[in-house]
Amino acid sequence: MILATACDVLAQVGNPTPEPPPASDRVLQLSRYLVWLAVLGLIALVAIGIPLIVVLLTRRSKGRVPGGPGVAPGYGGPHQPGPGGPGPGGGGSAGGEHDGYGGGGPGV
Repeated sequence: MILATACDVLAQVGNPTPEPPPASDRVLQLSRYLVWLAVLGLIALVAIGIPLIVVLLTRRSKGRVPGGPGVAPGYGGPHQPGPGGPGPGGGGSAGGEHDGYGGGGPGV
């Protein structure tokens, strides 16, 4: 008896259709746009950002020569004096014009 009465009451209620709250359409649309933006941003990060970071890090890790690109190591920087340094008998050139690796001693 109680069960039959409960079924009769529930049969009269029916299936109500819920109404969305006001201005919920704009919030849902904005949230959908933000989700798409996040997905596309993640794809762009993986496709463009990570390879770009790898390329920049590999370029930075290579040894740079002070003379710039295409210069052999040791020939691009400031001039270094010879093994003995400048002065008499110090490995300079015969005339003493510059301090470098040269043959001969002073006054030869």
